[in-house]
Amino acid sequence: MSKSYNVVLVSIGDELCIGQTLNTNVHWLSRELVKLGANVISHLTIKDEKDEIISSIKYFKSKTDLFIFTGGLGPTHDDITKKVLTKYFNDTLEMKDDVLVYLKKYFASRNRPFLDRHYEQAMLPSKSKIFPNTVGTAQGMLFMQDNYELLSMPGVPREMKNICENSFLEYVKSKIIENKNSVMVYRTIRTVGIAESTLADLIGDISFLNGNSLAFLPSYSGVKLRLGTKANSFEEASVILDGLEKYITEKCSDYIYSTKDEDLENQLASLLSEKKLTISAAESCTGGLFGSKITSLPGSSRYFNGSAVTYSNEAKNNILNVSEETLDNFGAVSKECAIEMARGAKEKYNSDLAISITGIAGPEGGTEDKPVGTVWIGVSSKNGTDAHKFIFGKDREINRELSTYNAMNLLINEIKKV
Repeated sequence: MSKSYNVVLVSIGDELCIGQTLNTNVHWLSRELVKLGANVISHLTIKDEKDEIISSIKYFKSKTDLFIFTGGLGPTHDDITKKVLTKYFNDTLEMKDDVLVYLKKYFASRNRPFLDRHYEQAMLPSKSKIFPNTVGTAQGMLFMQDNYELLSMPGVPREMKNICENSFLEYVKSKIIENKNSVMVYRTIRTVGIAESTLADLIGDISFLNGNSLAFLPSYSGVKLRLGTKANSFEEASVILDGLEKYITEKCSDYIYSTKDEDLENQLASLLSEKKLTISAAESCTGGLFGSKITSLPGSSRYFNGSAVTYSNEAKNNILNVSEETLDNFGAVSKECAIEMARGAKEKYNSDLAISITGIAGPEGGTEDKPVGTVWIGVSSKNGTDAHKFIFGKDREINRELSTYNAMNLLINEIKKV
């Protein structure tokens, strides 16, 4: 089998190293490169310093086909990447007249003065291939060596994406085809309602992988199973992944909700749209998180009628008609309260189904009988109303996330019965 096309991503910036700015570039770049079949072997974040830049190249240059550098290309004194790379690759900077014309038009269109320091942005390495940036001032520069290439781009996400989407990703695709590189292809199966270790036991002997990869990726919404293969083409990879997916599906079908790497909220939305059903919610400990995730999806008004955040007992009684007797005898965190909350939401919003979530998110408020992390989730439909008890952990935010996604899973299971 031919060699894979290896890529190393290097992010430059003190603001990234000290945590002042979240590095979203590597996330986006990695996903786009994987779609092309590239093999992203490393992410590296370094300070905007000469020694760090050079050391990163020397360390990886025998292991990669392509470096992608982002950051350090501004017009100020602290942006040194262009000068360091130009010297390292034994090149010189020269004025690119077409870039200068673009820059003057760029600033004029924004009613901003063209300063002397902006001429620096039109000074580019004489031997490098330029990938234009049409939404900013720093251009993409490709330095070429016999056994590897290095693209340097601005770190501003919008500008980086502009260069990639307009020209550079197509260049990478052409290199993979030209070199007849093998492709790395992944497929993700989503599961819910089963722990990682139990899922591993269910799958059992992994000899079926036959040298391919399987990764278990736990999250609040369930465990993702990521399959990976190296093949000579996407077509060959698809055949291999189809076989692996079939094997896992036969073993774990009761817990799989998507073989297309689809979020749980998207799966719920798809089912509701398909069956033309509506839902509503009554939330206490999640404070509107369930409703927020559902309404983040376009078109959610077709199936989501509304949500009541009833944090206090008084609100549960006044808005959802949870009886004072239930609250006095069983408390807000109880099966009885969750059932009445779900019924109340279904009636109030005139929906086909309703979900209720009431619990102790923490870190305070727990008792011996009802420790922090105790949550009751009620589901109401034409088939009746019931509630399910969960005991999570002591972390407030994790408990809220787990409550929300378990509520979605219960709704999905109920919808399948309707």
